[in-house]
Amino acid sequence: MATNIFSNRSADNFRIFRSGEIAAPADGQYNIIKIPRFALVKNVWVWVSTAFTDSGTPATLIVGWAGNATSAVANYFFATGTAVAITTGVYASGNAMYFNTASGYITVTTAKHNGTAGTFIVFADFTVIH
Repeated sequence: MATNIFSNRSADNFRIFRSGEIAAPADGQYNIIKIPRFALVKNVWVWVSTAFTDSGTPATLIVGWAGNATSAVANYFFATGTAVAITTGVYASGNAMYFNTASGYITVTTAKHNGTAGTFIVFADFTVIH
């Protein structure tokens, strides 16, 4: 016979946040969306409206997270940033993240190398569940 250990924890709040439009950023890492503690980030999308140009060394656009009282993972949601950076379109991540220890951020790291940086917006779908 099974022992019941049901949970009554549920969420009825679903949020989709969007970053501002980031146009021609300098190379570096940016914190773009605040994520509260106890948030389950279910989906992250990147919409590239103007592609980065490729001048020998491929440009990159990677998306990760920081905070949660642990070491940041700069490429958690999008690890292969070259494909995202140099082609326009909408890209969806297959990874989820639970911020159970502390609040944090969705981050982007860009590197245009010898090319020019493009324009993009990042969306994050999450729910807060205590």
